[in-house]
Amino acid sequence: MKSKNKKYYKPKIIIKKIKLNFLQISGNFHEISNGFYPEILMAGSCVSCDCFIRDTKILLPDGKGKMIQNISESDEIVTYDVTNDKYDICRINKKIKYTRVDKGYLIINGELKITGNHRLWVNNSKWIRADDLKVNDFVMNNSKNKVKITKIERVDGRFDTYFLQLLNNYHTLFADNILVHE
Repeated sequence: MKSKNKKYYKPKIIIKKIKLNFLQISGNFHEISNGFYPEILMAGSCVSCDCFIRDTKILLPDGKGKMIQNISESDEIVTYDVTNDKYDICRINKKIKYTRVDKGYLIINGELKITGNHRLWVNNSKWIRADDLKVNDFVMNNSKNKVKITKIERVDGRFDTYFLQLLNNYHTLFADNILVHE
């Protein structure tokens, strides 16, 4: 009986360096310092790094805005259900602070400071990432009026951002009076 001579090749090994995120508990919210921003799993839910700059005002039920860095987990905010066209009030589950070093942020119409991967309700029809917005798109404000995007600026550098995890199913809020997704 003749045996067939089979050649075996050594498998190619690929080594990749990765950077890990480290979570620290800091007061009444979590702080993450990192250079990469993959999705992070916390308490069984997925938290992506869709964030706001520290002086972004979040709409409260009394109609006033409170800067996101001053929001506490006991605060209630205004949310909006785009499917059923209704406002709601929601309590904050978690406030998370990130120190970002490489992604930059956008300034929409000289006011809303937001990371590029954060989604906004655009043209009254769908959620779009901030970095996919275009001048002449329309976003929705807290009075349900369309606001035309006239200017989009990019800012690079190191800065702190904040993310709010909400206790409702809408996952929306008004940041600087513009409807955004959590």
